[in-house]
Amino acid sequence: MAFLSAPYTLLGGLLGGTFLTMASHGTDQMLVQRLLGCRSLRESQKALGAGRSFIVLQFAFFLLLGLCLYAYYGGVPFPGLGLASSDEVFPKFIVENLPTGLAGLVVAGVLASAMGTLSSSISSLASSTYLDLFKLSAWGRALDEAGEIRWSRIFTLWWGIVLIGGAMLFTDTRSPVVELGLKIASFTYGGLLGTFFLGMLSRRTTQVDATLGFITGLLFMLAMVAFTRIDFTCTPSWRAR
Repeated sequence: MAFLSAPYTLLGGLLGGTFLTMASHGTDQMLVQRLLGCRSLRESQKALGAGRSFIVLQFAFFLLLGLCLYAYYGGVPFPGLGLASSDEVFPKFIVENLPTGLAGLVVAGVLASAMGTLSSSISSLASSTYLDLFKLSAWGRALDEAGEIRWSRIFTLWWGIVLIGGAMLFTDTRSPVVELGLKIASFTYGGLLGTFFLGMLSRRTTQVDATLGFITGLLFMLAMVAFTRIDFTCTPSWRAR
């Protein structure tokens, strides 16, 4: 039980990182639509290889930055700095220690990165909703080009509102943003990756089989999360008295 309840383990990082990367870079619509923009299979493979290298450098930079901030503040935990979350350490450093021009560039870079990620996510959700669901219906097949653009904009606006509403639900969390995002992604990535494996390994797979497999994986993940949250340490009643 200790292994399942421990938040960070080497084996969990290796296995989880492997399957998380396979799901995010092989099945996620946000990345797949970028690969489909390549002119050939070889170019898409090069794009994946280049992305892998940049991700390694990116996370190495994140780790180095965290170590530098830890050393700068003398290892004081974020409550000792008067902060409500560890995500506020870097903004505190930007506001209090960086020169005015450099601080503006860093903030602009953060906002540009956030806008790029959000635009890709909203575009992926809107295109999947329109092409895979709405366009297959009788109403969607009867639309002209102007109607297709109009409904694409409607779905884009809808998913933007949904993402904003979802983000507002996590305003009181004390978990780091990166950790929270990976937790949310892990609920669907497992079932999605398993569905793709099912389609690759079996030619007799139908859409019903894939849907049932995805739902089963999602329910299993929910059960695992609920199971690890159970407190297995109990105190005998005679000792509690």
